Amino acid sequence: MVLFCGSVPPSFEEFYEEALFRCRGRKVIIDGRGKKLLKLPLYPFGVKMNREEGAITFGQPLNDLETFFTFFYKREVQVVILTLGQRGAILGGEEDFFFAKPPEVTTVNPVGSGDAFLVGFVFGLTRYGSLGEALRFGTAAGTWNAMVREAGRVERDLLFALAQKVRVHHMGKKLSEGFSL
Repeated sequence: MVLFCGSVPPSFEEFYEEALFRCRGRKVIIDGRGKKLLKLPLYPFGVKMNREEGAITFGQPLNDLETFFTFFYKREVQVVILTLGQRGAILGGEEDFFFAKPPEVTTVNPVGSGDAFLVGFVFGLTRYGSLGEALRFGTAAGTWNAMVREAGRVERDLLFALAQKVRVHHMGKKLSEGFSL
């Protein structure tokens, strides 16, 4: 897998196009934002954004989750993740939706939690092969990162313990009725 995380400077507008072209045949996940993601000639295996990044990318608040997920599905993105901070994360993939709710914790420093989430997600996906378990481990890693002072620090044993406290709900083929941001 190849992960692209962070923002791309305006001076390098073609970054995603060139990177995706070079990585053909590999599973690529973009953890980023921006209008450029709406006009790619080739789309990755996965896209991850937080709610604020989604609003920046689409130029409006993300009030309609179906539209957000459908946009990427129509472009053959197989895994679409929207993280919601302390509220959890929503994953849409293979025509199924999942919602992960983290346990309540004391936030010390949320910087790097999105990157930690993605690392946990990839770990869960490669170890278990399940989108639900990948979401569980991603949510646990992002939560763990927010609990400690250092950004990007996740300890394996504690990650497994925290993952057991994450509740993953399979919502089926559609986002649950009444689910709102």
